[in-house]
Amino acid sequence: MKKWLLLIGLSLSIPAKAEMLPVPEWMSSATVYQVFIRNHTAEGTFQAALPTLADAKDLGVNTIYLLPFYPTGEKERKGTLGSPYSVKDYTAVDPAQGNLEDFKAYVDEAHRLGLKVMIDIVFNHTAWDNPLITDHPDWFLKNREGKIIPPNPEWSDVAALDTSRPEVQKFLISVGEFWLKQGVDGFRADHSSGVPLSFWQKFRIAMKAINPEVLLLAETGNAPYHDRAFDLSYDWDGMSRVVGAGLNLISANRFFDYQNVFPNVPKLRYLENHDQERIASKLTADFQQKAAAGLLLTEPGVPLIYAGQEVGLTGRPSLFDPAPLDWNRGNQDLRGVYQKLLTTRAKLPALHTGDLRLIAGQPRNVAAFVRFTPQQKVVVLINFAGTPQEVNLPWAKTWNEQVTGKTIPGGKWKLQPGETQILLDR
Repeated sequence: MKKWLLLIGLSLSIPAKAEMLPVPEWMSSATVYQVFIRNHTAEGTFQAALPTLADAKDLGVNTIYLLPFYPTGEKERKGTLGSPYSVKDYTAVDPAQGNLEDFKAYVDEAHRLGLKVMIDIVFNHTAWDNPLITDHPDWFLKNREGKIIPPNPEWSDVAALDTSRPEVQKFLISVGEFWLKQGVDGFRADHSSGVPLSFWQKFRIAMKAINPEVLLLAETGNAPYHDRAFDLSYDWDGMSRVVGAGLNLISANRFFDYQNVFPNVPKLRYLENHDQERIASKLTADFQQKAAAGLLLTEPGVPLIYAGQEVGLTGRPSLFDPAPLDWNRGNQDLRGVYQKLLTTRAKLPALHTGDLRLIAGQPRNVAAFVRFTPQQKVVVLINFAGTPQEVNLPWAKTWNEQVTGKTIPGGKWKLQPGETQILLDR
């Protein structure tokens, strides 16, 4: 195996982070499924969503990430239901979605199925009718006239916390401690760079003291936050470059250029999230959606799937108004592709932590690369074209194709439109 690696072209190894903070052992193999309880079912409750955990398990993900489920502010509310990021009470559940016991039952069922649960924490701002404004008006940022202000003009439905104050930091740490006691396995820090890095360092120490395996995810592109306080951070630049250029129009090398952005930092990879239009609205062809899934689930990093993405739902889900997912419109064939890729990813450690090298000499619409660790080497081939593409690997080998279970003889063969093949030595 060592010999044939020397034939591979462009190297894009992902080095370890300098003085890397210890991360949860389970993070490298995590596959994250983002759920907005309010819109996940017609009822929009934890009780109604409880049976869907089995569906997530069947899909092949192993981590549930919940958008905010707290009581939502009514003052200056946007839309009918308000933004979930306008938090009225940090340690309660929105009554329309259930209560704390319903939440705990959901977490317990997830754990029974072997799933982790992460939740959103919103520490940059609160709802205008959060009792903290009345009880502690000095905890908020004010203008020259002494009036409490929003973080920016667009976020008019929330008030900016002064998170530099020690008493505010102490309160926010207590919020994290509360939810750890309810059994959560991780936190996604909303707009984390809007809160001082020094706070997140204290928060990390406090949370890890309770559970060293708690995962801390930063919604930021600010490198010091990655390096000094968090385990994982968002890949802001990756898929937006790929999708913006058109998956069927660019060369394979383009797909991995963006991996050099903060290359020393573990990244959360995604095709879509709650702030964006659905990927199926951008990539309308079936083969494009399948190829994008293949890239997401084989490149370095931790993949995130927004609920509904796996069945090709379209549009831009509302954060402010009722928008229950219409699962009846789903593309079950696409779900099958995600399921097979997730199952394959789970059993191949090289896809969790392996470095990456591109394989030269393939068609421009084929991404061909190796993911490798000292113990395992995996070849990945993805056809981004709408027509079959012939590949020709430079090794006379017989391969076990992991997605379908087929045996592929060495030499030349064709990839079907949108197809991903994951190969191991026979």
